[in-house]
Amino acid sequence: MKRTLSIMIALLVLDAAGALGLWFGYTIIQDKKTEETTLHEKITEVIQKRNREIGLGRTLAAVKDDRAELLKFLYDPSEDGQVQFVSQIEQLGTTTTKTLVETQSLVFIKQEPPSLRGDFTLKGPWDNIYYFLRLLEEFPSRLVINHFKVTHTSGEKIWTGTVQVDLKSLRINK
Repeated sequence: MKRTLSIMIALLVLDAAGALGLWFGYTIIQDKKTEETTLHEKITEVIQKRNREIGLGRTLAAVKDDRAELLKFLYDPSEDGQVQFVSQIEQLGTTTTKTLVETQSLVFIKQEPPSLRGDFTLKGPWDNIYYFLRLLEEFPSRLVINHFKVTHTSGEKIWTGTVQVDLKSLRINK
């Protein structure tokens, strides 16, 4: 009986050791499952981010030509951009409408969105000044006419006036 008791105690110890081993193995497997789930989530995030980057790359490649075309109508606020804007406005008056257009002032305004504000004087026949105003309204860049005033001296065919415009389509390089 002592022998049976010893065997029973040994079997109970082995059962306890086996149960402890199973419990230990189970907790390790659960930790590994949690780690596996976390890694799968990270892999999914990386794959989604990569797919977004590939999509953005394709989009940028697709709009590259359109962007180059659009940049023709955007001015940068540097001195060269300001000179280009003024020369286009004056050329619009002088060569296209035969209206004398002179720049009085040009100011860079640092509000949101930034803009260039230009004051111009006009001189010419009413038809030409009116045509110049219509061309300003159809200017390819985003141009806002703030103020327009013309006066006429009786007995003359020449009208004089002023126009104040804001160029809203500026390209800001950050």
